[in-house]
Amino acid sequence: MRLTGSRLTIAKLTFVLAVMGLAWVNVCFGQLCATTHATDLYCLLPYAFHTQAAPFNAIFTPFGTELSELPTARATGKGLIGAHGGLAPDSRILGAIFTELPETLGKRRFYVGATYQSFTFGVIDGTSLKNIPIVLYYPPLQVYTESSDRVDVRVGQYTIVAAAGLTERTDVSVTIPFERVSMAASVRGTEYGPGGATASVSERVPGAADGLSDVVFGLKRLLVDGTKMQLAAGLDYRIPSGDELNFLGSGTQGLRPYLALMSEHKLSPHLNVGYQWNGASILNPSSAGGKQTLPTDFFFNGGVSYKVNPRWMLPADVLGRTFFHEPRLSAPMAIAIPGVGNAMSVQPYVGGLTTADLSMGFKARMISHLAVTGDVTVKLNSGGLHATAVPLGGLSYSF
Repeated sequence: MRLTGSRLTIAKLTFVLAVMGLAWVNVCFGQLCATTHATDLYCLLPYAFHTQAAPFNAIFTPFGTELSELPTARATGKGLIGAHGGLAPDSRILGAIFTELPETLGKRRFYVGATYQSFTFGVIDGTSLKNIPIVLYYPPLQVYTESSDRVDVRVGQYTIVAAAGLTERTDVSVTIPFERVSMAASVRGTEYGPGGATASVSERVPGAADGLSDVVFGLKRLLVDGTKMQLAAGLDYRIPSGDELNFLGSGTQGLRPYLALMSEHKLSPHLNVGYQWNGASILNPSSAGGKQTLPTDFFFNGGVSYKVNPRWMLPADVLGRTFFHEPRLSAPMAIAIPGVGNAMSVQPYVGGLTTADLSMGFKARMISHLAVTGDVTVKLNSGGLHATAVPLGGLSYSF
């Protein structure tokens, strides 16, 4: 990763709790960003503001939680069926994209798929990342800084998904994501000092990182296999294989039990519900600079798949997550600057959060056991860190 930038005209600026209404002062930034991790993306905002004590949880925690748990395509069950003494592609259903279906592959059958998604994040908690107003105060010099700040975030995600049927009713899987994260932080504003002195401030710090993200191992068991309804239970286990200080991973383990339900028709409804547990991570630091548990969430994915013909399926899903005790950013509010007047500034706080996305795509069997997938995911609300539209393309093979 590469960082560049010029110094601000005032020495290190510090957020003040009384000014920002904050509850955190994170000494961990000083420990990490002044030593071996100075060039990591985790230190990009402290570098841009030239302060190690600012409470960047409200930005870092959503980055860590959401960038390390980006939705990935799921393995499709029932890839093959017996036909004429051999195996042939199953014409019943090609599956959803992000929703896990209860159908399993079958004993000694396999699935492998690869997808690519492109994320351009533009909003956090309803505030545009291109214009985040912040008021800073440095008490020893009695200096206020009013700034309009910008954070550019882009992620390219390559994912490999492999699954195998242990028995007719039990599948195991592994999801291996690789990501490239590009970021840039820009600070532009005015400093107000004693006696009416003013000075302009300007800083831009770009950076990028790429590598393996957090790997997820999955286990799914088909519980009910009716003629028109199937029910399965599953468990995903995430390992912290990605570099959390470059937002490539969460920095902690995670468990994700879920239930998958489907009623099979020409227009087949399907539903997932479950819960994501996370361990402690530096991406959610405490006031003493230690690790805290990443926010947990309840997730619900549901929609329908329309079978156009045996080779074409049109799935659509709503992807929802409700986070608990998530660091967030308030809408901009007025902050008083003595001798100047009021200036707008966001304020971090902790609260609940629900996100909702709409996924619309297609799955098509091209030749033999090879299928192609296309999808676009759009945001339905303004909560959390989100991209307006996320395209996906992929290929999969069942054997």
